[in-house]
Amino acid sequence: MSKIMACTVAAPTERNKVWARLQSSYLDKTKHVEIIKKVAINGAAELPWVNSGYSIVKSWNYNKGHLSGLLALTEAFKSSDCDWFLTLDSDAWPITDDWFIVCERLMSEKGKLGVAIVRCENFDTFPHPCALMAHRTLIEKGINFNMRPQINMLGDLFTELSTNYVDFDRDFLPMVRTNKINFHPLFGGIYGHMFYHHGAGSRSAAQTRLSASGMYDHFIKKESHAITEEALFKALSEDHDILIRKMMDGISL
Repeated sequence: MSKIMACTVAAPTERNKVWARLQSSYLDKTKHVEIIKKVAINGAAELPWVNSGYSIVKSWNYNKGHLSGLLALTEAFKSSDCDWFLTLDSDAWPITDDWFIVCERLMSEKGKLGVAIVRCENFDTFPHPCALMAHRTLIEKGINFNMRPQINMLGDLFTELSTNYVDFDRDFLPMVRTNKINFHPLFGGIYGHMFYHHGAGSRSAAQTRLSASGMYDHFIKKESHAITEEALFKALSEDHDILIRKMMDGISL
């Protein structure tokens, strides 16, 4: 049986009590693979994650940044006996119990060694670590999460985590957004009908590259982005199964 190291970086937010519980519970439902849960603590409370079954790889008493956490988790993976390295934002998790079986089959069919979310709705074209799984072979090739300048679909220059993967994107199977119901273009995303990513779950929802682009201003007011994200978080906290199933299944025509 394959073994996955599922890794997340926890930033300081009161929402970690929700994120840790949901991410852990969904990971625990995964079939036909062993999952080891690891976390890097970036100035956040440790207890929510420890109580949810995560082992702490590194803990800083201040927010050192997401990149530092990912690099520490990468080193922990290299020294482990795990076959697969799964990175998840704290507000992301698999939503089906057979996701690994499906990913493994699709990667085999397409000749890939990894699978990752690609946020086309954010004008991105690179594998994003909000939900990214790479075989040990890719990690040993020297792939890392260091940032570098890149041009997005709008022609804008930006840097973000995992853009250093760009030379290796031929090795990744892309998971694009597949919501049947979208409450927002970026927040509350279903990807490949296998992963959920809330988006901006530990930072200001008003400050995203999507809202800054101006591409949605003709139908979304600037102040509405944060309002919608907060409403999604409330619904997720109250009944995550109903919300996620609604976005996955939609309504009958």
